[in-house]
Formats: sequence, C-alpha cells, structure tokens
Amino acid sequence: MNQSEFNQFIKLVEVDKEIYQLSREKANLKTQIENIELDIENIQKDIESLHRTVLYLKRANSELELELKSLDNQFAIKSKKINNASTTREYYSLEQEIEAIKSSKDQIETELFNLWPQLEENQNLYDQTIVNAKDKKENLIKDIKSFETRINYLDKQIEELNKDKQKLEISVSNQTPEAFVHYNSMKENVHNPVVKVKSNNCPVCFYEITPHEIIKIKTNQLTRCQNCYRLLYATSASPES
Repeated sequence: MNQSEFNQFIKLVEVDKEIYQLSREKANLKTQIENIELDIENIQKDIESLHRTVLYLKRANSELELELKSLDNQFAIKSKKINNASTTREYYSLEQEIEAIKSSKDQIETELFNLWPQLEENQNLYDQTIVNAKDKKENLIKDIKSFETRINYLDKQIEELNKDKQKLEISVSNQTPEAFVHYNSMKENVHNPVVKVKSNNCPVCFYEITPHEIIKIKTNQLTRCQNCYRLLYATSASPES
C-alpha cells in the first residue's frame, strides 16, 4: 500500500468515525427528546389526576349539602307536625323521626367538616400545579426545539460526510480491496475496526505486536491484530480507539 492509498484508507476511517460520533449524538438527542415528551405527558397526567380528585370532592360536597338541605326540610316539617300532634303515640313517633333526622344531620355535617379541608387543599394544589406546569412545559418545549435544531444540523453534517464517504469507498475499494472488505466486515461487529498502535500494542485488546509487524506498520502497511483482528496502523493523522 503506497502513501496515497494509505491516506485514502485512513481518510475513509476518519469519515466513518465522524459519522458514527455524529449519529450517536443524534440518537442521544432523540432519546432526550423522548424523555422530555414523557415528562410533559406525566405533567399533564398529574394535572388531570388532581382535576379528577377536585371534581370528585366537589361532587361529594354538593351531594352532602343537598342531603343536608333535604334533612333540614324534613326537620322543619316534622317539627311543625309534632306541635300539632293529636295523640301521644303520634307525638312519640314524630319525636323519634326528628331524633333520627338530627343524627343524620350531625353525621353529614361531620362529613362536610372533614371534606372541606380536603377540597381546599386539593384545589390549592391543583391551582398551583397548573401555574408550575405552564412554566415547566414552556422550558421543556424550548429544550425540545433546541435539540431538534441540533439534530437538523447533524443531519446536514452526516449527509455531507456520507457524500465524501461514497467517493472514498469507490477509491479505496479499487485501490485496496482486501483491506476494504475486511474493514466493512469488522464494522458490522465493532465501531472501531481500524485503530492506531499504542506503545507497540493493540489499543483495544493490548495484543503485543511483533517486531516484524511493527516494521510493516511503520511503512504504511495495515496489519491485522492477531487477537481481535482489527486493522492496525501507525500515523499521527488518524482517529484512535
């Protein structure tokens, strides 16, 4: 492999690595957007849950107040009747009914007394959640827009790099077909199939390179690692593991 062929191959590796890094960043941003959308969804669910609770308590309060009003009317009617009772039996019967009404009223008033603080607390919590949710959602939506802008930029960068990659692939596949095939085969399993030698070792699996292999590498010859089968090279102008 002459210097020009070697440079072309390493350039392809560099472009591939850059595409890989940008694609990872894009995937990470998409994950963040999904998480933010989930946060927004959960905020809305919390609001709806609180709203249902408030409606339930209001409905319960209204039903108790209506029941209390009905008992007040019954109490007034029975009280009027007892004053006009014509027999002792009728009097005592009405008296028992009035006592039962009083007991029911006391029970409902106690329920209302216990219900009002719950209603007030949940109503205040709902109102405050609405206010806080508005600010939270606005900030989260801003984050989504910012991430989407970055993703659009990355898409353009990746598109341009893929154009360069296509040209390099044609050149490299013609000039160094064996290295090109091995490189593409390794790419299916690892993201760094070509790595720069470090201290006479493979930087990934730490296989110790033989002196003979070192000589080849230093003359711009790609050498396979005998342990992990990555292609090894030595030059300052290229990506590392």
